[in-house]
Amino acid sequence: MTGRAPRREPYARLARSYDAILGERMFALIRRNFEAIITAAKIRFRDAADLGCGTGIFAAYLCRKFGVPVTAVDRSADMLAEARRRCGGLRVRVLRMDLRHLRLPAAVELMTCNYDTLNHLTRPLDLLMALRAMRGNLRSGGCLFADFLTPALGVEGGGRHRFVLPGADGEIVQDLRFDFSRRYLLAEIRERRPGGIESLEEQHRERLYTVNEMNALLRAAGLAPVLWCNAETLGALDEATRRVVFLAEAGDRG
Repeated sequence: MTGRAPRREPYARLARSYDAILGERMFALIRRNFEAIITAAKIRFRDAADLGCGTGIFAAYLCRKFGVPVTAVDRSADMLAEARRRCGGLRVRVLRMDLRHLRLPAAVELMTCNYDTLNHLTRPLDLLMALRAMRGNLRSGGCLFADFLTPALGVEGGGRHRFVLPGADGEIVQDLRFDFSRRYLLAEIRERRPGGIESLEEQHRERLYTVNEMNALLRAAGLAPVLWCNAETLGALDEATRRVVFLAEAGDRG
């Protein structure tokens, strides 16, 4: 009798190559959006928490650019190992935690939650739990800056997409499939080595939320949306918007 192979945690095998595959490209977009939005909204903050921090690329940026202490939170031990290496010597505290049970050492004035981290919470009740926990760890008047993917992502290509990216020893093939009945984004990530040999690296599942759903969940959690933008263009939202970036407040800033 053969035993079942141990289940790998998400991002366990991709942690070391994540930035080269996706992280650095996404960081450039998120940094542009963040700087534009906090400038327009005149946001000031003395400390911050980066939730779903991954390899720590955005947490390190917040610390260096704004000179504030940052708490970097993720559930993946492998991603956090990369974050500790990246943030060594900076005022960045790295913590392993489930966002539904977020409990920071102290409340902060700014939270960021990027790279469609919110979509990884595939049950609306779990997302509501996480948003309430975020609100509970924000000071009154603090802000949440976050992004998420919408069902518009599944429209193009009949709900299927394939991306081929350069990897360390060949290519990384990312196959995305949209489950219309449950509004899930299903991803398979494979490594393709010379000779066309492929090995399955990881499988992921995300739920795509509409703006109306996210708005209702934010308000139920005690967070008041301040603005919504198309994350790709920084323009107004429309039916074709695939990724949304938003800013929400915990009470009044005044």
